[in-house]
Amino acid sequence: DEMKCTEYNTSVCVKAFTHPADSVIFSEYSDEIPYGTEISLSARGDSAIMYSVNGGDYKPYTKPIVFDRDMILSAYTNEDKVFSRSYSQQTSEATSLSYISTGAACEFDEMSDEGKVRTAYIDPKTEEVGLQIVAQGEIKLSGTPVESGEYYAVSTENDTDAVTVEITAEGCKTTEYTVIFKDINTVTGDVNIDGIISIDDASCALAIYAENAAGISDHAYSIQQLLNADVNGDGVNDLTDATLILEYYAKNAAGLDVTWESIIKNK
Repeated sequence: DEMKCTEYNTSVCVKAFTHPADSVIFSEYSDEIPYGTEISLSARGDSAIMYSVNGGDYKPYTKPIVFDRDMILSAYTNEDKVFSRSYSQQTSEATSLSYISTGAACEFDEMSDEGKVRTAYIDPKTEEVGLQIVAQGEIKLSGTPVESGEYYAVSTENDTDAVTVEITAEGCKTTEYTVIFKDINTVTGDVNIDGIISIDDASCALAIYAENAAGISDHAYSIQQLLNADVNGDGVNDLTDATLILEYYAKNAAGLDVTWESIIKNK
């Protein structure tokens, strides 16, 4: 785009963006839009616009084009300068999915866009959680209509069960999410969940402690990691937990014959 600068008496430079000559302006700049959207074309002055859909013959533009299929829209005022945009049908995505477990709001630990699967790891004693879906359009939870932003009780008694979330919006593709709740397999001390207890776990435990001390609750650690970091089992992630991991690491680094069980036995 060309840029021009107009000076006013206030000595403030106001920058206005203009489109080059012969350009065609599309009213929709998003690549994904709902079916039924009207796409308007405009050009500088009274220049006549010619347009084509999906490589078809060019014809005069007289009214907005209704988006009713995936399309490549091409247009020009000067056939030497053709402007094109591709459009596909918008998907009815959820703005957010979250749940409440043991009184705390939680994000899902695992998210996979492939198949729209959301997995959460919860305490095995938890019998149900509150599931919240925020989205525009119609929402169904396992086939039952629900309201956006409300929490709905979901049973987690059987961790092989899954619930479905279906979102439908006018003109958009319907999206279905699969929500799975699994029991946490706590491995005390293995904070980074790599199968071993090392200095890296101590670093993670110290980072959690530091964030808690600073009052930061919105951190990147999952519920499983927080439980693994609670080495002494007092329900709090603090310096004591990190110290026990550091003790185990230091003794092993010094060549002492020490086991993790011996470290935490008298915790």
